[in-house]
Amino acid sequence: MNISYMIYEAERPRNIAQQREADMRAGEMAAAAKRFGRSLRHPFTGKRDTGRASQRPDGATLSCAIPRPR
Repeated sequence: MNISYMIYEAERPRNIAQQREADMRAGEMAAAAKRFGRSLRHPFTGKRDTGRASQRPDGATLSCAIPRPR
């Protein structure tokens, strides 16, 4: 492994397009790692990935049974 080249790559300035591409690659790698972790977890937990179907919709809020103080 060439450490000096890795340092050069980390320190050199990038233009906006190069930075956006690097961010997209990092996001794709994070998503792939998440999917891989889920695929390893399911045989042990017995749960299936249902996606967002089991989650509340974004606009939904929990009702609060405790009244607000006046």
